[in-house]
Amino acid sequence: MNLCKKILLGAVILVLCACGNPILGKWKATSGGELLASVGCGEVEFTSSKEYSCGMAQDVEYEIDGDKVLVKGALGVSVVYYMQGKNKMYMELLGDRVYWEKIK
Repeated sequence: MNLCKKILLGAVILVLCACGNPILGKWKATSGGELLASVGCGEVEFTSSKEYSCGMAQDVEYEIDGDKVLVKGALGVSVVYYMQGKNKMYMELLGDRVYWEKIK
């Protein structure tokens, strides 16, 4: 395989991997996130291997099942987010729903 084909194949694989996890990016709590915002946790960012929230970072793994994304943290806490299209999602917190919108 020549160099151009290898580069093209690599680019295609990167695009497919990025499209596979809908939660990657930066999110802001909208409706129901007042408690989170009041303690400085109103924004969260997910990368391929980390979650940044509340001024901290932790290693995470993801399990995707349809519109459900399970975020498993290295600290032993897992959270399920329910995707509502590409730019909206919600989570259950203390019996209420917290809605998020993608900002990046």
